[in-house]
Amino acid sequence: MTLDTRYDPPRLLICDRNHQPKGRLLHYDIEGRFLEEVITGLGMPTSAAIQGDYVSVPDPQGRLVILDKSNTIMAVLGHNPDPRMGANYKVPQERWREGIFSGTHGSCWDAAGNLYVQDWNVSGIMKLIRVTGPPGSAPATR
Repeated sequence: MTLDTRYDPPRLLICDRNHQPKGRLLHYDIEGRFLEEVITGLGMPTSAAIQGDYVSVPDPQGRLVILDKSNTIMAVLGHNPDPRMGANYKVPQERWREGIFSGTHGSCWDAAGNLYVQDWNVSGIMKLIRVTGPPGSAPATR
């Protein structure tokens, strides 16, 4: 759960990974009243971090999703195509791959727009450096 400051007034953004439909984000007002289902199909969202008009949502199955203010998926980072590697916290170091996640649980943005991702393998935390694109494009990371 986080305070979604992309809106005025701010809303609570709740990660719901076990109810149907699975992998959804929900908005509630500050008083705790349900507002809307934001998006579904995000796998198992564990947390959310806001940066300007964007929110990052880690999924322990092995990816991190970035949504814009309209809650459209702008990027999927570190997607692990091998289902045996996602949500697997015992991946031996020799099988770690740069840019591929196996168990993301948290993320945080810094003031420059760089994204820090907590992954159960790969030493715990990775820094993804913001790369600028054309005006109006979503922030990219590398």
